[in-house]
Amino acid sequence: MFIAENKKHAKKIAEIAKEINPDEVQINTPLRPCGVKPLSKTEMETIGNYFNGLNVVSVYEAEKKTVKSISSEDTLKRRGKI
Repeated sequence: MFIAENKKHAKKIAEIAKEINPDEVQINTPLRPCGVKPLSKTEMETIGNYFNGLNVVSVYEAEKKTVKSISSEDTLKRRGKI
């Protein structure tokens, strides 16, 4: 999870990731409302370049699945509303 305060460490993190050689590397920035400002798509692309040669999935490029609730009543039950 990259934010302004840790993006300067992206190159070192990528070097470690290349040593580990994982099947996939997910690079993210918070997109949901929170107290931290997300990095831009351009900043995330720059960080992604450090991970060249690895299978990288970025929060801005990942395929978004469409989620449909079974019913409104089921959703309310799961949330403890009824």
